[in-house]
Amino acid sequence: MDNNRTKYKDANIQGNVELGYKVADWLTLSNRIGVMNNSRTQKSWTGKFIHSDWAKNSAYVPAPWDYANDYDGIDRAGTDILGAVTDRSTTENVINDDLGTIKKSVGKFDNRLVLGYNLYMRNVKFLQVGSNSVVVPDVYNVSNRQGELTGFEEIHKRESLDIMPTFYEF
Repeated sequence: MDNNRTKYKDANIQGNVELGYKVADWLTLSNRIGVMNNSRTQKSWTGKFIHSDWAKNSAYVPAPWDYANDYDGIDRAGTDILGAVTDRSTTENVINDDLGTIKKSVGKFDNRLVLGYNLYMRNVKFLQVGSNSVVVPDVYNVSNRQGELTGFEEIHKRESLDIMPTFYEF
């Protein structure tokens, strides 16, 4: 009971800025940028549990629980739990930038030409490191291990640049 645990943290920060500059009555330049950062950390662990020699070799379970016994009323302990610890970290960054608006009023109509670009960049990095056999019980650090570390890294990137000549009339 209470042998497998996980702690998780999620931290987000985001914001945006929009700047506009009126060059002339008919010309307004604008830039809008939004940013987001998300950092996630997770630590999972399983406590070390070594069965006694008696549990491994001599345990006896009476009826009515004997249906689960190995044979002749003997219920031998399962495999020792060697303990484990895993640390995970994910970082995600997003930038979205829009540039360019030209407005021109002609009579009753307002015409708007969006002539600029949209830049989108998203970077995600995921790291995991772990140990499947702890040495000192209740010390959940990947350096407290027997054998090799387990782990991997993933990197995802998406970048796009769209040139946007768009004309609106209203």
